[in-house]
Amino acid sequence: MRADTAERLLRATGASSLFVDDVLGDLEELRTQRQRAGQSGGRWWYATEVLRALPHAQRDGLRGVGLSHLLDWTQKAIAAWILLGVAALITGCMIYGMWSALTPPAERPAIWLPSGLSITGLL
Repeated sequence: MRADTAERLLRATGASSLFVDDVLGDLEELRTQRQRAGQSGGRWWYATEVLRALPHAQRDGLRGVGLSHLLDWTQKAIAAWILLGVAALITGCMIYGMWSALTPPAERPAIWLPSGLSITGLL
């Protein structure tokens, strides 16, 4: 794992720049010490150490999170839910429209509404 990949991964957790710089600096220092001691300072060791630092980075990212941060995430979640719902509705309408255009009218089933009113495919 390269240092820039590790930095992006740790920053994605919401950790502060100071925390990420400290972790990456410590890992680089440990890598040079391992290389001097004759131990392998390979990519696997570096990657596992970055993965071990992820929970701590997440904890650092959640420090100082107040009500405004919670409301911001709630607003984003609701917006994403609405966006996905609208996209699913549009997709469903398009599929139904294509199906009703390709199906002869005699073979289309009637759509029954709760009031007892029936509608054949209008799309």
